[in-house]
Amino acid sequence: METTGRHLITLRRGRSVQAASFIEKISGPVADSRELGAGIAMFSPENTTVVYQRVGVAIGNLDPDQAVAVAQVDDVLAVEEERICYAVYNADYMRGFQAGVTAATSAALEAPNPARAVAVAEILNESLATWGLQATNVLNSRFSGKGIKIAILDTGLASSHPDFAKRAGITMKSHIPGVASAEDGHGHGTHCAGSAGGVATPQSGPRYGVASSAELFIGKVLNDRGNGADGDIIAGIEWALQEGCALVSMSLSAPVAVGAAFSTAYEQAAAAALEDGCLIIAAAGNDSRRPSVFAPVGHPANCPSILAVAAVDDQMQVAAFSNAQVGAGKAVAIAGPGVQIYSSWLPPRAFNTISGTSMAAPHIAGIAALYAESTGTRGQALQTALLKGARSLGLPSTDVGSGLAQAP
Repeated sequence: METTGRHLITLRRGRSVQAASFIEKISGPVADSRELGAGIAMFSPENTTVVYQRVGVAIGNLDPDQAVAVAQVDDVLAVEEERICYAVYNADYMRGFQAGVTAATSAALEAPNPARAVAVAEILNESLATWGLQATNVLNSRFSGKGIKIAILDTGLASSHPDFAKRAGITMKSHIPGVASAEDGHGHGTHCAGSAGGVATPQSGPRYGVASSAELFIGKVLNDRGNGADGDIIAGIEWALQEGCALVSMSLSAPVAVGAAFSTAYEQAAAAALEDGCLIIAAAGNDSRRPSVFAPVGHPANCPSILAVAAVDDQMQVAAFSNAQVGAGKAVAIAGPGVQIYSSWLPPRAFNTISGTSMAAPHIAGIAALYAESTGTRGQALQTALLKGARSLGLPSTDVGSGLAQAP
C-alpha cells in the first residue's frame, strides 16, 4: 500500500463544523472546500486540513501524534492514511507476458494482435461498432443518456480530440493541487470518457461510446503518469455531487490484501452519494493472474456502497487480470467489456485498443445512464435496475456478479 503521508478524516455527517473546530486546535488551520472555490487546483495542502462537507470527509497533513489526537475527537469516525490509486491499465498488459500470465492469456491481452483480430471478426464485426457495444445491446437501445450527468474521475480529457472538440455538454475541472488544467496528458481518461459517452457517429472508425447524449463532467484526479491521491479523488466526488451528477465512473484502484478493511472515508462518501441520488461505479482492479492468482476487489471499489465492475472478453470469459470476490471480501456487482477495447485516445493517434477493468467500468456507467433516462430512477434504485437487467453468463458470481450489463 503506497501512502502520501496525509490522512483521510471521516466526520459524522451533520457535525463536521463542530469536529473541524476541534481538529483546528490540534493540527492547525481548517478550510471548507467551498471557501477555496475555483482556486482548489492552486491550493497547497501542506498546512491546512480541507473539509468536504457534502461527503463528510476531511483531508489533513497530520503527524503521528496529531493523527491519534484527532481520532479521539467527538464526531470523528475514523482517521486513515491517504493512499495512492492508479489508472487500472498497465503497459505491461499491452506488451504481453508478465509473471504468472500464460502465453494464451497474454495473447488475449496484447494489443494489437492480428491473429486475435481475425478471431474477433468471425464473431463480432467491429466495422460499425465495437464488440462491447454489440455485446451489451447498446445498438438496439433507443436511449442515449439524454439529460443525465456522468462524472468521469480520471486523468482528464483531450478536449482537442475530433470526437470531443464539438461535442456539447462537457465540463472539465482539475482536482489536483497545483494542476490548473483538466487536459489529459496520459490517454487513460480520454479512453474511459469515450467508452462512457463518446459520440454516436465518430469522425472515423466504429462507434465506441455508450451514452452519446449524456453530459460529461471530467474531473482530473489522476496525474499524467496515471496515479493520484485519495484526497483528490474525494474532492472529485464532492464536485460531482455539487454538479448534480447521477453517476460517477472511477477507473482507478489500489491493490488490497485478502481480508483487509475497506476505507471508511470512501464508504461514507459513496453512501452520501447514494442518498443524493448518485451511483458511484468503480473498476474492481487488475491484480489477478488467472488461473493461479485471484486477487480481491481493490480499493476503493471494495466499499459496500460502491458498485464494483469486473471485465470480460468477447468470448464472454472473465479477463485473466480481473479481480474477484475472495473469501468474505467485497463482491463483484456486474461485468462489462474489458479486453481489447477500442476507444478515443490522445491526438494525433486519436484512438487506441487497450484492456483492463478500467475499460469495463465506463461501459457500465454509460449503460447506467441509459437506465437513468429510461426509468427515471437514481441512486440505489438505479443500481437495482442495472443489476436486474444484466445477462447471465453462466459464470461464478464471485467473478462477474449479476453478469454482463445490458442496455435497456
